[in-house]
Amino acid sequence: MSNLAQSIAFVHHKGGTGKTTACINVAGCLQKMGKKVLIVDLDPQANATSGLGIDRRSIEYSLYDVLFDNIDMQEIILETDSGVHTWLFSRIIAKASSY
Repeated sequence: MSNLAQSIAFVHHKGGTGKTTACINVAGCLQKMGKKVLIVDLDPQANATSGLGIDRRSIEYSLYDVLFDNIDMQEIILETDSGVHTWLFSRIIAKASSY
C-alpha cells in the first residue's frame, strides 16, 4: 500500500443529503483502520467540526489566518478525542460570502 495521501470528497449542491454525517463516519472508520485522517470543513456553519465535538466559537485560527495573517498551517489543525483531525475553513468562507 502506498504512503501517498488520498482524498475523498463529499459534495452536493443540495443541503440535507448526509454529506457531513457520511464524512464523519467514513473518517472514523479510516482512523480505526490506522489511517491518519484530516477533515477539511468547508461548511460555513462548521457542521463537521462541531460534529467532531469542537466548539467552532472557541477556535482561534482558521485557513483565513494562514492565507492572510501568516499563521503556520500546523497551527490550525484541530485534534479531536477520536483521533480524527480537522481544518476549519468557515471563517474565510463566511467573510468571502459577505461580499
